[in-house]
Amino acid sequence: IYSRVSVRREEWEQGKSYSCEVTQAGSEPKVTNAMSKSDWALPSAPLVTIQGYPPCRHQEKGDIRLQCLVTRFYPQEIEVTWLVKNEVRKGRQNARIKDSNNRYSTVNELVVSSEEWTRSEEH
Repeated sequence: IYSRVSVRREEWEQGKSYSCEVTQAGSEPKVTNAMSKSDWALPSAPLVTIQGYPPCRHQEKGDIRLQCLVTRFYPQEIEVTWLVKNEVRKGRQNARIKDSNNRYSTVNELVVSSEEWTRSEEH
């Protein structure tokens, strides 16, 4: 089912909030989602940067921390995975942060042992 409503530009520019409410027979509670101009942005592909951090002196193990910085994306739904020697891995995902332009950023971290790091040619 698809539902669409036209809104007046003046109301949109003033930041009026619009809600969509869905009720399914025999199902409670109702599902509601709201949107206003301050919530909206055009879809935007993420910018991706990878950083690596060598083991620190105070660490017990010599692990390498790899961070994937994913910035300036919209909408906020995103999945970050790592490819290590053709094996897909999931790192530790941090919360998504919304900036003043309604774009999102997040950091995903993968920890690799120093032994695996020295054995591998690419991560």
